[in-house]
Order: sequence, then C-alpha cells, then structure tokens
Amino acid sequence: MQEESNNLAARYRRDLGGSSTIGGLITKRTSGEYSNTVASIDSSYRISDVNTLSFQYASTSTDYPEQIIEDFGQKESLNGDAYTVGFQHNDEHWYYAVNHTDYDEDFRADLGFIGQVGYNKSVAAAEYTWRPKSESKTWWNRFAVYSDWDITHDQHNRLIEKELEGSISLNAGLQSSIRLEGYKRQNLWNEILFDENNTDLSMIFQPLSKVTLGIGHSIGDNIDYSNSKIAESSNTFFNSIFKLSEHLRIILLQSHSKLERDGGTVFIAVSYTHLTLPTICSV
Repeated sequence: MQEESNNLAARYRRDLGGSSTIGGLITKRTSGEYSNTVASIDSSYRISDVNTLSFQYASTSTDYPEQIIEDFGQKESLNGDAYTVGFQHNDEHWYYAVNHTDYDEDFRADLGFIGQVGYNKSVAAAEYTWRPKSESKTWWNRFAVYSDWDITHDQHNRLIEKELEGSISLNAGLQSSIRLEGYKRQNLWNEILFDENNTDLSMIFQPLSKVTLGIGHSIGDNIDYSNSKIAESSNTFFNSIFKLSEHLRIILLQSHSKLERDGGTVFIAVSYTHLTLPTICSV
C-alpha cells in the first residue's frame, strides 16, 4: 500500500502484590480502507519464589481494501485469536518449563513481528545445573544438561514438526565454554515429512583479556530444500573478537558449509565476514 498510515500502540501493566502482573496491549494501524486492530491481555502469576504461571490472549480484526482483495484473493475481513499459556520452574539446580501456543489462521498483527500463523505448538523443556561449592577452588564453574521436546500442528491437526533435542555444556576458566548438542526431528516441507538429525560441537575461550576465539563443527542429515530430499550436511565455523580499545571491537567470522546427496555435492558455501563495532554493542 502506497498510502500513508496511522499507527497506534498502547501498553498498560499493573503489579499485583509485588511478584505478579496483569497487563493489556492495543495496537491499531489504518491506511485508507485498510485497518488492523489487536487487543491483548496478559498475566504473570508467581506461585512461589521458583514457580511462575503466565498467560496471554489476543484478538485481531483486519479489513482489506478492494485492490488487495482482487489482487491477492484476500478475504474482505479477517478475525482471529491467539493465546499462549506456560509454567516455569527455576531454582538453584533445576529449570523446567511447559508452554502451549495457538494462532488462528486469520490472526494478523501487522504492527508486530509474528511471521507465522495457523498453527499450535507445545513445548516441554528441562535443565539440571551443577556448580562447585562456593568455598572450593576448581577449574570449572558450571556444568549443565538440557533437553526439550516440541510438537507443532496446523489448524487441521496436520503434523508440521516434532523435535527432540538435548545438550551438555561446561563453563571453565579463561572465560571458556564447550557445548555438545544435537536433535532429531520430523519436519514438513513441500508436503513431505522428512526425518532430520544434527550433532554440533562448539567451543569458545578467551586466551587473552582482549581476545575471544570460537570454533564449532556440525554434521547431520538435513533437508535439501531446492530438491525436496534429505542430504548429508556439515558446517564448520571460526570466529574471533578483538577488543582494540574501550570503544572499538573487530569481529572476524568464517564458515564453511557443505551439502551432499546421492554421492554428489549439492553445494559448498564459504563465507567471510568482518565487522568493526563500538563496544556498546552486545556481540
């Protein structure tokens, strides 16, 4: 649409008892005969110091001009709903959470950043963390085991994705960390349900106070989207960050990706990136 638009976004939140909240959000965008309105209510209820319930519900109403209706076969008006509900536990050692999200096919939030609608997704995640006793001096400071499972369907109950992933990570001296992670998933592409898997090993460390280095490698079976087939994938990356001064960082990134199928190479991609950023940026 080439016409000027009028935009409104308003948010209100109220604390309840110092540990829980309730709030609301309204957005509206208009341009000629087009309009999109979103009204939402959300709440976070802290059951205890380590347990929290959260909920959000949103409703949208959208009207399209005649030109959009004719050019794209769009409905004249759309009305949709969405909601998300979740529970989270977080203590010294355990983190676990469950969440369910549902978006109608006609849900539109044109002032937001919602790239996909018409689906529902359930997620369950858990992590256990070990830390050395505070009085002890050890070479490591954190070790964690994490896993999550998620499943996504469209509004006609067709499976879009089902994934199980997990990781182990270790943090130690020299601001270093090493992480081994992997996943197995079913992923719908071009009306075909593919079985994918991937394993990734990465490490970051700081040999000098102003130098941070990272390296990683992953292998797996992933979708060749151009041919709608499964292919063997591999990716290796290197990165380095040099803090030249209090106000300047140089970041060097390099990656090498390869996809192979049926004894041949689908593609090889090598990229190099150089960034110079002020240190106020978070990298």
